[in-house]
Amino acid sequence: MPVLLAILLALVPAGGVFGEASASATVHAEGQISLNLIVEAPTGAVVVAHVIDPGDDQMTVSMGEQSSGVFTGVAVVENANLVVVFEALAPNGISRLSDPSTLLQLGVDPAVLGYVEVDPTADEPEPPLVSAADERLLWGAGGAAAAALALLAFWAAGPKPKRTDAADEEE
Repeated sequence: MPVLLAILLALVPAGGVFGEASASATVHAEGQISLNLIVEAPTGAVVVAHVIDPGDDQMTVSMGEQSSGVFTGVAVVENANLVVVFEALAPNGISRLSDPSTLLQLGVDPAVLGYVEVDPTADEPEPPLVSAADERLLWGAGGAAAAALALLAFWAAGPKPKRTDAADEEE
């Protein structure tokens, strides 16, 4: 049962009449990527993908049926996490749209889009001012100094010898 649940969670349903959708990309040129889109849709429909840059341009990519119900399309787009909406036009003229998905949601590698994970060595702390060996010596010297002060305090607070007078000595 957990395996089936994991498989179901890994699928990216496009929504509506569409099945699974995925995308892959490779760097094409400076600031551009070559995008390969795949979506499951009803056989016999005309399928296009609307690649949208929110607040900027939209590109419509025609998709061809590669096998029964599986459509693919290729386009060169700007290197960004764009939004994709698939559209299927049935033979009777009814148009259906998928839910919008980003390229990352469709499976494009974040490294291709320029999303680089933080390098743990980039914020490496500065080396310490004192080496580990010198630090041990300093702790040892501090401990010896503390022991010497304790002995001095013990000696200073210890019992005092009684004074003897010369008269007491004669008796």
